[in-house]
Amino acid sequence: MSTLALDVGPTPSRSAPPLAPPASSHDGVRPIGQILLERRLIDPQGLAAGLQRKATTFGTLGENLVELGLVSEEAVLECLTEQLPVLGEQVAVERPRAIALLEVEIGAEAKAAVPITLLLRHRAMPLLLSSEKKELTLAMADAQDHAAIKELEFATTRRIRAVATDYGIILALWEKHYGLSREEIRKRHLSFVRDLKFPINAMMNESSVAKLVENLLTKAVAVGATDIHFDHFDDEVVVRFRLDGLLYTVLSLPADVYPRVLSRIKILANLDIAEHRLTQDGHITITGLKDMPIELRVGIFPVYGGERVAIRVQDHCRFDFSLDNLGILADDQARFRRELSRPNGLALFTGPMGSGKTTTLYSVLHETRDSSRNVMTIEDPIEFNFKWIAQAQVSEKTGFTFAAALRAMLRQDANVMMVGEVRDEETAEIAVRAALTGHLVIATVHTNDAVTAIARLRDMGIKPFLIASGLNLAVAQRLVRKVCPRCRVPDHPNPKTLLRLGLTPAQIEKATFFKGSGCTACNFTGYHGRLGIFEVLSVTEKLREMIADGATTAELRKRARKDGMVPIALAGLHQARAGLTTVDEVIRQTALGE
Repeated sequence: MSTLALDVGPTPSRSAPPLAPPASSHDGVRPIGQILLERRLIDPQGLAAGLQRKATTFGTLGENLVELGLVSEEAVLECLTEQLPVLGEQVAVERPRAIALLEVEIGAEAKAAVPITLLLRHRAMPLLLSSEKKELTLAMADAQDHAAIKELEFATTRRIRAVATDYGIILALWEKHYGLSREEIRKRHLSFVRDLKFPINAMMNESSVAKLVENLLTKAVAVGATDIHFDHFDDEVVVRFRLDGLLYTVLSLPADVYPRVLSRIKILANLDIAEHRLTQDGHITITGLKDMPIELRVGIFPVYGGERVAIRVQDHCRFDFSLDNLGILADDQARFRRELSRPNGLALFTGPMGSGKTTTLYSVLHETRDSSRNVMTIEDPIEFNFKWIAQAQVSEKTGFTFAAALRAMLRQDANVMMVGEVRDEETAEIAVRAALTGHLVIATVHTNDAVTAIARLRDMGIKPFLIASGLNLAVAQRLVRKVCPRCRVPDHPNPKTLLRLGLTPAQIEKATFFKGSGCTACNFTGYHGRLGIFEVLSVTEKLREMIADGATTAELRKRARKDGMVPIALAGLHQARAGLTTVDEVIRQTALGE
């Protein structure tokens, strides 16, 4: 994962701190400043500058010295990891408190109570889980970090009792109890704190606020976030990034700083900074890797006590619009391509919000576009612009709805028409009739599986014989997180769960599954990236007869499976058996299992 040095500019100065580093509150553990001085990595003047900056910022002394350019990141990490270099008799004599803590037996329940990602971010180590399991004692390098404690309490659903401990001791505890090598910790340490925490206070000037917003947006792009959320609460605003489909808290803004941050976002998105009661939508363009423009779609939403912001990151450099890379099983892909190669008919793509339907539609368009065919789309919003495709944006204000645009497309001699969403009976009827009159129509509907798309058209008022004649393909999909290839290890899921998901006992006996053990490449989550799992329904002649006769959804699903349709849960299991995802991910996205 990429990391960026984040700095929001100057902060108000305070009285200069003493030249000498303060004495450690832990017996026998030397302060980092003292070690740096002894190694002649900094001089007293540099130490004074670092201590002065630390007094006005959020980070540690080592982080501030790195930000000032007075010492390298590697040098600071080397000193930190050598504050407690060995676990032997010499340590026991010189550091009685440290060795006592290192010899404490820590239960498995306590260690499992906090994700390793949060421990690394907040430099903490679980020590004890109370007998009632309502209180968790943590050793923390900064036991006064109330925002961190609040996040840990939310994540663990337990009261946190923080015990101040030197960071060198926590490093040794991580090594002893989690098997984290010093090299992994060296690579990991500053990326959390320096990149995701900022020196924020009520006296920030406009330049600092502008730099803070710029760094947040740049950081989101660098780590591969798809969304940035600003959630407004009574006394703080929590900033979260969506990575691989899940939200991670990266920053807590004081309530008195947030209005200036919000105004800056509105200015960048060309929105009305004086409007606080209505929703607003805008765009921001920033420069990403290889100097490529990155579009940020900004949405402002009024909530109790303030305004909420959601920013969608549209990094086109990450898009690879190819059907081969979506995750469709080989047999399904053959049916998929066969139906889409027909000159006319209706292809429906279904799934909940955030399931990757837009990427699939764009991949289909990417393969169907060429200079010999007229390909047109109606979208809300347009997320990617293609050559050889005419793309139109819905505008409710002007009456340019999906239905109106689709009707107009019929007069534009279109060969292929893509409808961003079939929302009503009028749009559905025009789409079906267009499919029957020589057009290939690609559209999305919101249903949970492929067969239910047929019932959805019925509910919209489309006659069964029209559906039977026009529908060629229905595809349901979900997005699952991919197993990190660097830390992949064998997994042993519950056989009962595998049976419920559709595997036979013989298949279970032969199957091999994997999971990620957690490493620096995947932020210790065990996952890196996402892929789709698909349920592909190709409408056979027998299915057309049943649809026209008004067969129930259950009857259609049973027939579709006989005709070769692989249920989405089973398709997910195929990807899990291939080592691409985990059984837990399949269960999470298909709502099946124990």
